[in-house]
Amino acid sequence: MVSLAYLGIHYTIYTAIGYLLGFIVSYVLNGIFTFRGAQLSHRAFLIFVGINGALLIFVEVFQIALIEFLATPELPAVAMGMVFYTITGFFLNRRFVFQRT
Repeated sequence: MVSLAYLGIHYTIYTAIGYLLGFIVSYVLNGIFTFRGAQLSHRAFLIFVGINGALLIFVEVFQIALIEFLATPELPAVAMGMVFYTITGFFLNRRFVFQRT
C-alpha cells in the first residue's frame, strides 16, 4: 500500500488492492498460526471473504469521510481505518470463521 501511495495511486484504490491481496494470505496464515485448530474449508473462506469484504467497504467509506469531508490528512485516516479493520476483523473472524473444532 505504501508503494502504491508513493506512486500517486488514489487511497481508495491502494487500500482496496492491499486488503484484497491480504485476504488470501491472511485466511491461510490465520487458520494455521493465529487460530490453531480451526477447520479451513471453502465455506469458512466464503464467510471470511464476506466479513472482510464488508469491513473493507466500511473502511473505504470511513476513509472517504475523514479525508474528503473532515479534511483529515491521508496517512492518519488510512491508519485509523487499518486499526479498526484489524481489531474488528480479528474478533469477527475468531467468532464466525476460525471456530475451533
